[in-house]
Amino acid sequence: MNSCRTCRDLTLHCDGSVPECLNCLTSGRVCERSSPQSGPERLPAAVAVPKPRMLANMIPETELFQKPDGGSDVTPHLSRAKRGSKDPHPRSAKRRSVDDESGFYSVLRNTWKQLVESSSQQNTAAINLDLLEPLEPQSLSPYMDKNGEYHLEEIFSRLDLADGEEVDIVRHFFTKLLPAISAQSNQKWPSLAVKYGDKDVVKSCFVSLGCLHMAAAVDDQALKHKLLETGALNINRTMDYLLNFIQNHDLLDSLVYNDVESGINKIISVDNILQTDTPIFFLSFMIFVQVLYGILENGRSALCRVFFKLFASLLENGSLRSTLDSFQASESLCTTMAWWDTVSSLVSPDCRTPYCNPHWYDVDHLIEQQSGCPGELFVCMSKLCHLRNGIRYNRLTGAEIKRLFAELRTELANYRMYVSFNVDPPKSGAYTQNSYFVVRLKVAQCWSLAILTLLLDTVKPHTEYKQIIQQLALEFVDVYVSLDKSLRVVAHMVWPVMQIATNFRDFRPELEKAEKTFKSPSFSMITSLADAVWTTNTPLEEILAGKTWLQAGIDLLPL
Repeated sequence: MNSCRTCRDLTLHCDGSVPECLNCLTSGRVCERSSPQSGPERLPAAVAVPKPRMLANMIPETELFQKPDGGSDVTPHLSRAKRGSKDPHPRSAKRRSVDDESGFYSVLRNTWKQLVESSSQQNTAAINLDLLEPLEPQSLSPYMDKNGEYHLEEIFSRLDLADGEEVDIVRHFFTKLLPAISAQSNQKWPSLAVKYGDKDVVKSCFVSLGCLHMAAAVDDQALKHKLLETGALNINRTMDYLLNFIQNHDLLDSLVYNDVESGINKIISVDNILQTDTPIFFLSFMIFVQVLYGILENGRSALCRVFFKLFASLLENGSLRSTLDSFQASESLCTTMAWWDTVSSLVSPDCRTPYCNPHWYDVDHLIEQQSGCPGELFVCMSKLCHLRNGIRYNRLTGAEIKRLFAELRTELANYRMYVSFNVDPPKSGAYTQNSYFVVRLKVAQCWSLAILTLLLDTVKPHTEYKQIIQQLALEFVDVYVSLDKSLRVVAHMVWPVMQIATNFRDFRPELEKAEKTFKSPSFSMITSLADAVWTTNTPLEEILAGKTWLQAGIDLLPL
């Protein structure tokens, strides 16, 4: 039998059919024997990213939020065992084992069904979105002045914050957490949410995020536990409203549809559901809060893919997009979610592609102001996500992989050309326009180097690629140690730090310093993952495909 080389490389039984064998025909792979790119044009078998090793048994639901070392010091906000439960000793739900990527979506669908059932038991009233106040594109929110300063007393009054503890938590949200979320000043989305949203939901959003951020800096364990419980209670209220919206409009099947292998994310249509712009902004705000909560909690999320897909669907909703484009607040949410969606895609072990629109990467350089990474480099990351997906599911020929690799390598080398000159330095006065430009140039260099190391590890273009990755990591370390860690654009380099830490063992001391400096659950998670990589000699992608991650329906958010 004359089996094709594609089947031989994948150790599959080939029926020898021509011009295409049955395996390649049914799986959509390129049957190398019949392809015009067969023979020496095709990259060697080492190019293909091997499928991650899947473990046989799923873990109990109570273990979904365990860290790689088995510990768990954070209360999972998606755990609803105590809500509406009459059983004083709730039992762990056993999950079915999965042996391929589609199992992730089976787990995801079951998770949503459990949440919907739990939500229905709470009798949470749905929001009448049509009663929300219409957006006014040309007006500043009354809760924010022209200099971007928040009128906190007016916000407290609007949200009916009579309790002193809630006032302190919401004040912490505005004064401490908001500056940490983005390097951009004058973020308008919170004040617009106060003006146009349901005040009870908005209050729950601010309290949940404020509690989680405060808990990270508290040493008193009793106070920490109380803050985490308060945060979990409030984020669950917000989740209930989203669940009601998804359930009432029968969107669940579309949101958990497995479109990873095709490389084409199908945005769902909401044109006939939402007829005005206010619900779009308010729902987008609630989705944003849910994803942010997962980031602040421990960098793990069971539902971020659903949220990213729903968010993208809302913002691509026909004529409403033109209205929302006039709001800096909506632009800020778009670019931040695009940043998060792209990085989450980049580390997904099943090689999913981003749901966000590539146009969101460059809204007047807004994404660079927020993250420190130029929009052009985010475009490179998006291309790399599609390249990973194409290689993983054998939809690219060797010639196509070579071409895309060369293009990306050149674009990454041009990172200097992407750094904008007109970004204002921090208000602290420690930096001038020129000195801050130099810092941002170094930050862009770090992002570029991290992306390049992943590109090399994905394509494996030659036998020396591992040595080159080590050299690039040395360059990264040299630049990173020179950066001022008090700057937000430096603190936001979570994924680049993780990429280097899991590929360059000598970066461990700098990782420890970063964890102590930023005191962030995300950096703690990165440290645990890096330790797991080096102590078990297991690639990060394989760890993230294991029973405490992909098999449990959990995505990593290194943000």
